[in-house]
Amino acid sequence: MSKQLRQKGFTIVELMIATSVFSVILLIMTYGILQISRTYYKGIGLARTQEVARTISDEIGQSIQFGGDSVVMAQALDTTQGRCIGGREFSYLPYRQVAQSPIAPQARHAMVVRDNVACGATAQPLANADATGRELVPDRMRLTALSITRVGTSDLYDVQVGVGYGDTSVFTDRNGDGQINGSDAPIECRNDRGSQFCATSELNTVVQKRVK
Repeated sequence: MSKQLRQKGFTIVELMIATSVFSVILLIMTYGILQISRTYYKGIGLARTQEVARTISDEIGQSIQFGGDSVVMAQALDTTQGRCIGGREFSYLPYRQVAQSPIAPQARHAMVVRDNVACGATAQPLANADATGRELVPDRMRLTALSITRVGTSDLYDVQVGVGYGDTSVFTDRNGDGQINGSDAPIECRNDRGSQFCATSELNTVVQKRVK
């Protein structure tokens, strides 16, 4: 007598169930990897903005502490604004993203500091200050806030510095018109797609003048 061989295997229903389970697991893993990637890039951007904000705050703080002069608010001949502190001139242009080859409304420089200059009521425009100064805002970043306020009549100064990282499209403004300018402060990162490539940091410090 010949024995009848019985073949065993998966049915179509079983294959469909297995494929569905595998697909769900794959989707969960993909979502997890994307979230990790978003968190990673967000962390890098935040660390960079914090570092730049700290650098600018330290530069201004040291000028106030050891400069010996008062803080003079200056206005340049173009749209550049400025602060003259202890023989150092800070020429800056708020809200413009720094780019090596700027396309409007980007700018090549956002904040340039010049050492050992005769500060006056007029600051150097950024185009001129660049020749003898140092840029404090790196590429793809922008200055979002700068405030230097004397506390009463004391030797204390309240310094507020804000820095943003990312393209204009990933920011939102107060008016919601997509035009990032001084009247829209403060600006913040959007919560939709691309937000991992946007970061903002603000640093507020109180500095005491030590040299008069």
